[in-house]
Amino acid sequence: MSPDKFLDFLFAGYGAFWTILFGYLGMIFSRQRRLLREVEELRRELSQRKG
Repeated sequence: MSPDKFLDFLFAGYGAFWTILFGYLGMIFSRQRRLLREVEELRRELSQRKG
């Protein structure tokens, strides 16, 4: 494997790693946001039932 091919392979792997990492983090944050919104709705519903 020539050095040029090795560097291309390395950069491709590096790019794929960051793409997967950011995709995973985005998925986690969107799930967190959705959970927070659902908790807020449940809290509002419970406070309406009490009052």
